[in-house]
Amino acid sequence: SLYAAAGVADYWVLDTTGRRLLVHRRPQADAAQKYGHGYADVAVLTGQQAVAPLAAPNSPVAADDLLA
Repeated sequence: SLYAAAGVADYWVLDTTGRRLLVHRRPQADAAQKYGHGYADVAVLTGQQAVAPLAAPNSPVAADDLLA
């Protein structure tokens, strides 16, 4: 919520226990969140599912590559 409030457009979290990557995008106002903001899009990726950072759209990364 704090990152969304600061306007961080692309926020990734590695869940090493669950072996997944959570990608948060599109920060927006959300009164229900602690800092008044949240993310409209949250994708959960596992295995060879890939995503590219917004800052490098031509450089996709697979979830497993980050968890290796």
